[in-house]
Amino acid sequence: MTIQELLELFEYDRWATDRVLDAAEAAGQVFAANQGASVGSARDLLIHLGDAQLRWLQRCAGEPARRDPLDRYATVAETRGHCHQANARLRDYVASLRPADLEREVHYTNLQGLPDAILVRQLLLQLFAHGVHHRAEACELLSLAGHPPEPVDLLVFYRTQVL
Repeated sequence: MTIQELLELFEYDRWATDRVLDAAEAAGQVFAANQGASVGSARDLLIHLGDAQLRWLQRCAGEPARRDPLDRYATVAETRGHCHQANARLRDYVASLRPADLEREVHYTNLQGLPDAILVRQLLLQLFAHGVHHRAEACELLSLAGHPPEPVDLLVFYRTQVL
């Protein structure tokens, strides 16, 4: 995987999250209502995505990862701002990498307090897959509430975006 391909994946991540948030604007209180998803609500799932991106960036910088409460953003606009900020920082980080950096090992303490390590390329692919997983959950919650997002398929992104 090249740095350019990773940048495309995280540009897709921003685009797909925006599509989910666009649907959330019409969903009203359903967006923040706990619907029993793995992290609670569609809002919580999207905040969790941004938080995970920031947490891994902290680990890459050798800093301890923070866990903030998910309900700190009440509105779709606040959630969008958080997701945009996290994604921009992530894309800036990826753009700063050299190809050899992808094979660098990041040592960190996991959320259970245990030491762990992962290669930069592996953690970036994990972040991408993590986003796809939780965004799909948010899409399902919004769809069940009658507010389905526009398609978020990677193929649709490639067909509609100029990269």
